[in-house]
Amino acid sequence: MRAFASAAPVVAGILFLCGLLTPAHAEPVTDTSVPPGVEVEVRGGAFLIDLVRINGSEQLFEADVVLRFTWKDPRLADSEAVTRTMPLDGVWNPGLAIANLRAAKTTLPDNVEVQADGTVIYRQRMIGTFSSDLDLHDFPLDSQTIALHVICRRHETGEVRLVPDPEMIGRSERLTISDWEIGPVELQEEVYAVPQLSAELPGLVLSFGAKRLVGYYIATIFASAAIILTMAWLVFWLPPEAVNPRVSVSVTSMLTLIAHRFVIGGDLPRLPY
Repeated sequence: MRAFASAAPVVAGILFLCGLLTPAHAEPVTDTSVPPGVEVEVRGGAFLIDLVRINGSEQLFEADVVLRFTWKDPRLADSEAVTRTMPLDGVWNPGLAIANLRAAKTTLPDNVEVQADGTVIYRQRMIGTFSSDLDLHDFPLDSQTIALHVICRRHETGEVRLVPDPEMIGRSERLTISDWEIGPVELQEEVYAVPQLSAELPGLVLSFGAKRLVGYYIATIFASAAIILTMAWLVFWLPPEAVNPRVSVSVTSMLTLIAHRFVIGGDLPRLPY
């Protein structure tokens, strides 16, 4: 028993050197609930990797986005340390979230890189579905502005400020989506108001213009409607005494038009206009 007690410090030292045992003084040196300054500046960037589809009937879009945020926490500075990898919840962070998120999955671990001067870098890739308020008055000749709103959910304006990082803004040259023409990506600072809580949260808006390509709708919707209309006109070329064919063509045209309307309805939301 005495021999085991004398060997315990040696075993503890071996475990520490192997990284299996953490000494007491290795606890986080920062309070994760208190910002490292009066108004912390968080620089944010976003890159649109892919845009899969824009669904007008459900008012949403599917995208693949990479987000990158940096801020400085002097409490983590260590001139003798190299770049460290730490869990996100082990350091102070602004509590970033996407306001118009429906469902998404992340592909990177929730870790941050901490540099020797206390600069913290957080990266995340999100693949998912996001809501978007589309104005379809001019459908199918419409143009939309698609936006992704990143907010800081833990702090209000005056405590944290989200500012665009010009070094991390852009999109891939080729996107999966085929029925829209996508413009350049922009990133702007925009406060996110929460009327229910009477609060204003810091935010960034990633936005890009999208113009619907009308060729598909001309070939499917307009051309089909023209054929149905031409078929209905045949009634006026039939002899007046041919009652049965005239009724048959009229009823067939009406039923075809109803079916055509159901097909179009799959691409439109249930809006009064």
